[in-house]
Amino acid sequence: SLSDEVSGLFGQMWSGNRTVISPDSMLNTVWRLLPAFSGFKQQDSEEFLRSILSQFSKEACDNPKLKSSLDSLFSGELVTTITCRRCGFVSRNAQQSAGIFTVDIPSHLQGLSVSRSRSRGGAGCPLQDCLDHSWATEVLEGDNKYFCEKCQMKQIAERRTLCANTKQYLILHVNRTSWSVTGTRKLQSHVTVPLHNLCLDKWLDTGNGSNGSESSLYHLVALVEHQGSGMQQGHYVAFCCNVQTNCWMQYNDAKVSYAGEDEVRAAQAYLLCYEKSSTRVDEPVSEPMTVDSPLKDTNEVRKRPRHAY
Repeated sequence: SLSDEVSGLFGQMWSGNRTVISPDSMLNTVWRLLPAFSGFKQQDSEEFLRSILSQFSKEACDNPKLKSSLDSLFSGELVTTITCRRCGFVSRNAQQSAGIFTVDIPSHLQGLSVSRSRSRGGAGCPLQDCLDHSWATEVLEGDNKYFCEKCQMKQIAERRTLCANTKQYLILHVNRTSWSVTGTRKLQSHVTVPLHNLCLDKWLDTGNGSNGSESSLYHLVALVEHQGSGMQQGHYVAFCCNVQTNCWMQYNDAKVSYAGEDEVRAAQAYLLCYEKSSTRVDEPVSEPMTVDSPLKDTNEVRKRPRHAY
């Protein structure tokens, strides 16, 4: 099964017994179980991740231990509520999610390229603005009025979608596709992501006891960057944090190297993986980062012994 292959691969990586690991066996299993991703043509990492988690879910049907792990690590819900403005009746619909939530870049920031971001002091588009935009309240009026079950007639209503029952890991997909009558294009906007202390309270549905008193604080542990200007081509680079040593690593094909936090912040975020925590990290106050400013010297990090990762 694919879950066994991934488990074996991670076991080899963390054993410390091998300096080089080739995931050939796992790749062959992916090609066999997920034929849409076979071969060496260009693929989308977000679609691949969803397919991987979907395959895990299928295998979990006959594996209670795997199902328990998936439910505690990646599952979640998207909850849509519609509130009638006349009587206050609330309609609530929950849709199961694999723990991957797509967020859109606000339209007024979609043209914020690296050069324009520099003119704004390197602020870019904050991830929180993407969350606000994606999960904002929408007024249903005019031809889009909502049929209220209580009023038994169409009324002006408010619709909002929030996340709920988030687990240990929260994966955010930054939608970088722009559609128009002339086709699609990739949005190059720089999205600034918090490395620590992403609090979901503002975008978390707590109806029906969802999440309860659990922490809604998350710290970034991995980021996938898509490099390139086109939708049909490009290159993926991954950044992962070893939470035991607090070291960031960059994975660029077969090349693995230490990375500084500024390199992670400057990346063109496509997939973000946050881990839940009950502890807030105190960060020093610093000047706003310019997207294309020189990176801080990371020699101190690069000189750390090899066993650090």
